Amino acid sequence: LAAAEEGRLADARALYDQLIAANRATRQTQRDAEDLADAADMAESARLAYAAADFRDAARRYVEAAELAPEGARERWLYRLRQANSLIVLGERLGDAADLRAAVETYEHIALPLVPRERRPDDWAMTQNDLGTALQALGERGDDGALQRAVAAYEATLVVFTREADPQRWAVSHVNLGNTLTTMSERGDDDAAERALAAYEAALTVLTRKLAPRYWAYAQGGLGQLLVRLGEHGDTTALSRAVTAYDRALTVLTREMDPHGWAVLQGGLGSALRVLGERGDVASLVPAVAAFEAALTVRTPEADPRGWARTQYNLSLAHRARLSNGIRTARTEALAAARAALFGYEQIGDASLIGKARDLIAELESTQ
Repeated sequence: LAAAEEGRLADARALYDQLIAANRATRQTQRDAEDLADAADMAESARLAYAAADFRDAARRYVEAAELAPEGARERWLYRLRQANSLIVLGERLGDAADLRAAVETYEHIALPLVPRERRPDDWAMTQNDLGTALQALGERGDDGALQRAVAAYEATLVVFTREADPQRWAVSHVNLGNTLTTMSERGDDDAAERALAAYEAALTVLTRKLAPRYWAYAQGGLGQLLVRLGEHGDTTALSRAVTAYDRALTVLTREMDPHGWAVLQGGLGSALRVLGERGDVASLVPAVAAFEAALTVRTPEADPRGWARTQYNLSLAHRARLSNGIRTARTEALAAARAALFGYEQIGDASLIGKARDLIAELESTQ
């Protein structure tokens, strides 16, 4: 006003422009803060849905949270990451590859563009790591191309998470890489088995039971799975090492700490003991059955239909091994578990696993 009264009209207009811009900026800051608070509330509701194992609703709510967050806010990326993570769990538990593909799409086409490597290298690497997890899960359902892409995603992660810059994330990425390579080795890629072993061993040079107990247990579990695969191909000492690795992991990863992870480890231990039993160590079959039955207390058809069916199938194999060693009553138990597995595989619609379960049932039914 003073400038206008003094006849300095140009100065007055400039001052008004500055005032208007400042007011707009203040209002925008207030709106952004309100939107961020609304997004946080929606994200909390998503967290509660996730805790209640309603993973689809959790994913939906995380999408809403991301859309509520202001443009450019880190939360916009973070909630998309959590959306995709919810879809991974949904796909793994229900066996629906469509959910896993949706997770991959979210990582690749929504989350990654929000965090360019040049500006946000750590967030970019975290997204690559989670993308690898989704691709690994797809690969476990028969998509070999997804496994190759998972390896590439983990290797991209390791470009940022170096041992010098971030030793724990470097080690965890090696565990994840080892898991993917183990799956590739189960498809007959012998080179992948060697690379997986190297990845786990590298991880365990950093991860210790004292400093990183949970991740140390995950590494031991991954190593155990690889050693079972090697044992199935004739390396009996690998089976004993697998049992040791699983036993170590289970001293840390308790049912109370991580029920799902504990059940996965119990299933892995059961597989190692079952193969030992098939190789002549008949005494291993009793704890093998016990391990599978322990896993089934968590991997129920409601909570984890795919894991439940897989565990029932492996339990049937353990009873079949008992039957082969002269325990005639094991036939009934083997058939019951195989039929449960078939039912579970039919529910999730996995044609290849349905065929395996039917073959096992036919074999058991023909055994007198």
